[in-house]
Amino acid sequence: MNPTAKNVVKGKAKRLRARSRVLANGGGFGYDSDMIDTESESQMGRPCGRWRKTKWFYGIMLTYCGVTIAAMIWWSAYSHAKFEEAVAPIITRGEPLAWSDFATDPIPDDRNAAVLYKQAVNASVMPGWRELRREFKGVVESMEDVDFDLVEDLAARRGLRRKYPEEVRKLLGMLKDVFRLCRDARRRDKVDWGIDFSGNVFEATCDIPLQLYVRAARMLKLAAVEAHDAGRDDEAIEYLRDIIALGDSLAINPVLVNYLVAMTVNGNMHEALEEVLPDIKIGQAPGCARPENLRGLMAELLDDSRLAQGLELAMMGERSTAHDICQRVMNMDLSLAMADSSYVGSSSERSSPPNIFVRTAFDYSLAPMFRIDAAWLLEHGDAHVKAAGVGTLPESRRILRPAIQDLDQRRMNLSHARILSALLAPSLRRTFVLHYFGLTHRRLSAAAIAVRMYQQDNGRRPEKLEDLIPKYLSEIPQDPMNEPGEPIRYIADSDMPRLYSVGKNARDERGVYDDQAKEGDDAKEMLFFLNGRPNKCKREWEQDSSGQSGGDD
Repeated sequence: MNPTAKNVVKGKAKRLRARSRVLANGGGFGYDSDMIDTESESQMGRPCGRWRKTKWFYGIMLTYCGVTIAAMIWWSAYSHAKFEEAVAPIITRGEPLAWSDFATDPIPDDRNAAVLYKQAVNASVMPGWRELRREFKGVVESMEDVDFDLVEDLAARRGLRRKYPEEVRKLLGMLKDVFRLCRDARRRDKVDWGIDFSGNVFEATCDIPLQLYVRAARMLKLAAVEAHDAGRDDEAIEYLRDIIALGDSLAINPVLVNYLVAMTVNGNMHEALEEVLPDIKIGQAPGCARPENLRGLMAELLDDSRLAQGLELAMMGERSTAHDICQRVMNMDLSLAMADSSYVGSSSERSSPPNIFVRTAFDYSLAPMFRIDAAWLLEHGDAHVKAAGVGTLPESRRILRPAIQDLDQRRMNLSHARILSALLAPSLRRTFVLHYFGLTHRRLSAAAIAVRMYQQDNGRRPEKLEDLIPKYLSEIPQDPMNEPGEPIRYIADSDMPRLYSVGKNARDERGVYDDQAKEGDDAKEMLFFLNGRPNKCKREWEQDSSGQSGGDD
């Protein structure tokens, strides 16, 4: 027998002896030095040995997965807590959080001023600019500086109106239905612009372009200055009151752009009054402005509650916009409809719900990051709402300064965890400046009317504003651009008497105005000239539009 055959026989015999020992032990199995077939073990491998080599790897992997899952659960819980912490104060104060929270009970049409304003600017009532130009063709061709706004040009240029009085009256005759509807709307005590709050903020479109309301205000401004030129000061005052009513009605709206349009509308009143007031006739004779009507105009100017309410609503609307968008992102509703107000499909048609695995992965991975960013956005918006509730620009700046600095810092250190705040946190500091501009114009205008009435009764202007109390004013109006409690200022200059506010820089420059005509110089004071504005003295918004004025924060 050859050696190879002998080895095979020996191996079989050895395995048989091992099997017999197992049977002798009752079928048990155990490893023993005598029972180990080293040759077969080397060929087949041993399971327990493999486990000893890999148990640490599996242990590490299981520990890592457990820690990761625990961390994701903790992160999700933490993000929910942060979001609830941001939401709780808003709910406690009873303020609207989501866009749908702005919904109110409908107002009857016979009490709703917005119904008449919409009719006033409707295409069937308001003539188009081309039609106005066609009727005014001879005058337009003789004008050198006419741009696109015929009515604005006529309202701003008294010499042109006096040169073509018949054409101006004919032009205003075409607008009589606009004026009639605005007058009727002023007598209504409620306003509802019919915004749909049942959907999302992107579907809350205005059915009539907002620039038409600005045009209506310019038409009223032209009617006021033309009536004054023609010696009908009583009518001029009523047109000015119509402008205030239109602006205040537009302000009661949670849409920021509507509020900005309201401030533009009110600016037309301020400009017209500064032109009309120096030589307005006051009395009971035909054509004179009646004292009771002037007092009514003063009371409406000093009652700026609608503007204050409008700014708060606008800031709440911005906060609700950020809230709703963040909710859509966290719910994985990323359809284009949320950024396209022209889309009118139902919510179910916009996006299909994600499957359970994708949704679970998103909820515990990316959603907490967006939720924490959304909490910061709500706190940022809440600061703007609080700033809108104070009475002066310096107060609002103190409230907003930490929020603005935080926003600037976040934008400098932009990361993927701050995508929502980078996209949805606009800088609204300019809106606050415009708001307090508007409040200041109204208070300066009211004080100017009181000075003019004092002059009418006494044959001279007062030496100081305290002389107006209590017959003409119950108190001197406060300066919204200055610290709380500081009144507006008055300079009884015989050549250039004027009322003024300290302006954006909050420094009293004693009503300086000559250097304001220099291009690029900051508007140091906000002025109301009692003898009419000098031609070279720019208004605050004209000066500020150069982009070279000081910062607003």
